[in-house]
Amino acid sequence: MRVLAAIFRPCPVIRTHSGGRDLRHVFFRDGSLAGIGKGETLTYQTRTSGWSAPKPAAEAQDPQEEMLSLAVSGEQAVLKRERGGVEQSIGTFPASVGNPIVMYFMETALRDMAKQAGGSPFYIRNRIKEALLDKAERESVTVRYGKDDITAERATIRPFVTDEARGDMGGFAGLVLAVTVSDEVPGEYLSLVASAPAAEGTEAEGYRTAITLQAPGGRNAMMRGLSFAAAIGLVSTLAAGSAIAQDAGVRAMADRLNDYPTAARADYVFGCMAANGQDQKSLRNCSCSIDVIASILPYEKYEEAETVLSLQQASGERMSAFKTMNMATTIVADLRRAQAEAEMLCFF
Repeated sequence: MRVLAAIFRPCPVIRTHSGGRDLRHVFFRDGSLAGIGKGETLTYQTRTSGWSAPKPAAEAQDPQEEMLSLAVSGEQAVLKRERGGVEQSIGTFPASVGNPIVMYFMETALRDMAKQAGGSPFYIRNRIKEALLDKAERESVTVRYGKDDITAERATIRPFVTDEARGDMGGFAGLVLAVTVSDEVPGEYLSLVASAPAAEGTEAEGYRTAITLQAPGGRNAMMRGLSFAAAIGLVSTLAAGSAIAQDAGVRAMADRLNDYPTAARADYVFGCMAANGQDQKSLRNCSCSIDVIASILPYEKYEEAETVLSLQQASGERMSAFKTMNMATTIVADLRRAQAEAEMLCFF
């Protein structure tokens, strides 16, 4: 039996503190893609700017803009990004889990903070999780979507307001994450905003990243049912080719999902449940986790990482040297990234 499940333990699910306001269900909404039909595509506009690190930036930080497209095909949700005229696949996720745009938002914000302020992504992620459990604020709002005013709900967290390390974070000590949702819009997420003031004593504009759902027919909207390439103005023949390529990509993803042997999936789930609880909820979360990992990492790479982790548990001079090999480090890093995405999607 493979030993990866015994070596890897997903972070235990943090329990709600008594008296806290657990708003995970607002940030991470189950079934948010249920109303999206096959072939439909949602479009989000993203803009990131500013600097909130304790030390000034070495060079000017130009705002970055990109368009995100989210298409549902069968049981999979395919997220892509277009930046500077170049399209890139972000990943394929189980549509049943919910809208992956929130995970992309969270990961973008924590990576940007870690890059600017030099903190650990794992530490930042854990503080965000804790804030979701008992430090969240909630309000009803009326927002504009297309030509209509609609009722929505906004959840806001300030992960570092009482953090003992906030003195080293610069403006990120005041980081605010706000998500606005409504079941009146496709995909349910209207906007996701992370913002922080500039660090004291600096003249920079504070950090801000915002992801906004584009209404159909709007200036930046993507026509539903068309490929991402067609939406940015390519000719119809290229659009048809894109659709064919997308179908091929979906088939390839299905093959990847199915190339994990049952024994390997079961081994992972058993180890995951040993860390997170022997109950139905843990079974669902752990099964979801291996599905997400399988959608990101081919089984061959998963098996390689499993072997590396097994060897790294051994002692001796040879094994000590093996732990520092660049190839081994890269293999494990790929698995850790897949695990992080799985945790964000399945354990909140």
